[in-house]
Amino acid sequence: MRKILTGLIALIFIPAFVIAQTDSPKADKQLSLTKGKELFETKCSICHSTEKPLNKNYTQQRWNKVVSKMAEKMKHKHKRLGELTDEEKGLIVNYLVNAIPPKK
Repeated sequence: MRKILTGLIALIFIPAFVIAQTDSPKADKQLSLTKGKELFETKCSICHSTEKPLNKNYTQQRWNKVVSKMAEKMKHKHKRLGELTDEEKGLIVNYLVNAIPPKK
């Protein structure tokens, strides 16, 4: 009886565990993009329209430079809002690269 119960539990939980593990990277990427979009819309719109950057299709390297430059400007112009962390800048860049694929 114990072996049957153990077998049934394994049949139920092992597939669920495998499915959860395979969906995790996809869910993590989506969460990262969502957070990047939220940061972009709230932080970047402090100084300019969010439409302006969405008309660009830069490479990740170019976006890193642009976002770092804009973060510096924001830090000096809007001191009360604090500054973007490296993680926040990375999330914004990741969102922009995925939202606007760079030209080939």
